[in-house]
Amino acid sequence: MSDMNFKLTFTVPEAASDTLIWSVDKDGESALSAHFENGWVIILARFTASDRPLIVTYEAKAGAKIDFVCRPYRLELWVDGALKDENWQFGEPYFTFADVEALCKANGYDLGAPPAIPEEPTVVSSFTNAVGWHPADNEFCGDCMPFSWNGRYHLLYLKDRRRHGSKWGMGAHQWSHISSA
Repeated sequence: MSDMNFKLTFTVPEAASDTLIWSVDKDGESALSAHFENGWVIILARFTASDRPLIVTYEAKAGAKIDFVCRPYRLELWVDGALKDENWQFGEPYFTFADVEALCKANGYDLGAPPAIPEEPTVVSSFTNAVGWHPADNEFCGDCMPFSWNGRYHLLYLKDRRRHGSKWGMGAHQWSHISSA
C-alpha cells in the first residue's frame, strides 16, 4: 500500500470545456491527470495493480474549487467543500509525491495535508422521512442491519458507489450508519 497522503487543491478554469486541466507524466504516459469534460471533473490515477487508471469524477462548473485527496488507501474528490466521489486503490502509484509537488509549484496549486479523519462520527446530513432514502448521488446501500439501543434506532449498511464498479470493477464498500435523533 502506498504511503501517499496529500490534498491537491485547484479551481476548474473559467474557460474550461473538454480540456486537460493538468497531468503528471511518467515515461511518456499520464500517471495522474485531471480533465474537465461535458461539465464533469475527471481525475485519473494509475497504480501498479491494473493497466487501467482508477477514476474519481463528479459534476462541476467552471470556477468550482476542487480538492483531490490521496490517502494511502483511498482517493477522494471534493467539489466546493463536499465529498462527491471516492475510490479505493491498491498497488503502488506510478506518480510520486515529488511529482505532485512539482506540478503544484509549476501551476500555483495548493498542496497540503489531507483533512484529519474525525474519531467521532459526524453529521453529514439530516432528513425527516426515510421513504425512498438513499445515501447520495451515485451511491447505494445494501446489507442493512437495523437495531435499537438506548431508545434510539440505528441502521448500519454497506455504502456502494458505481454499483460495484469501484476498485477497477472489483467493488469496494464501506460501512455507514444512520440513526434517529
